Amino acid sequence: MLRLFSFLLIFLPLFCYSQDQSEQNSSKSEYIGVVFGKASQKTFPFTSNGYIYSSTQIKFQYNRQLWNWGKWDAHILIEPGFYRVDHQLINFYFITPDDPNYLERRERFQMPRTFNEYALNAGLRVSRSLFERLDFYGLLSSGPMYSEQSTERLKGGFAFSNILGAGFQYEFAQNWRLDARAIIRHTSNAGLRRPNSGHNSFGGEAGIVYVIN
Repeated sequence: MLRLFSFLLIFLPLFCYSQDQSEQNSSKSEYIGVVFGKASQKTFPFTSNGYIYSSTQIKFQYNRQLWNWGKWDAHILIEPGFYRVDHQLINFYFITPDDPNYLERRERFQMPRTFNEYALNAGLRVSRSLFERLDFYGLLSSGPMYSEQSTERLKGGFAFSNILGAGFQYEFAQNWRLDARAIIRHTSNAGLRRPNSGHNSFGGEAGIVYVIN
């Protein structure tokens, strides 16, 4: 699924050429910003009742324009993020008796816990100007992550954070924009360590960006 969205986000603009190409795009070439958000595995489409994994996050962003094609626009996106995570195992049968110390692990992960994750995502943001001050965009990013604690689905320490999102930016004042988006996030360690089932979450983020030039 992520490969399909990656293809669409990167190559869809190449097939959307129209008479709009001659119009001036409202996006600027470079900007910085900050967004706040929440996400959870209990939100559609990840309505799992086997565990709780929810996050409150703050992310800083840097965007630099790669190319412009009429109303279409592509930016490189860099987003360092801090995630405050609430976790609890509900269905303890997920940890099977063939796991080492399965009774201790069941007891430990069934206790509600809060811990931090730190991520550095980099990727591509493709946008289209809808009106003079309003843009719609899609983004895809991935990068290294550090988790302070393990869960029954993901080993603590080094892992990866992958994000797929879509949203809007509205220019409410000169050089200032409101940014709102929906995001799907998947965390895993790419099979480097076990367990590696990973966590999926869906949520929303909103913030403000400042256009540098």
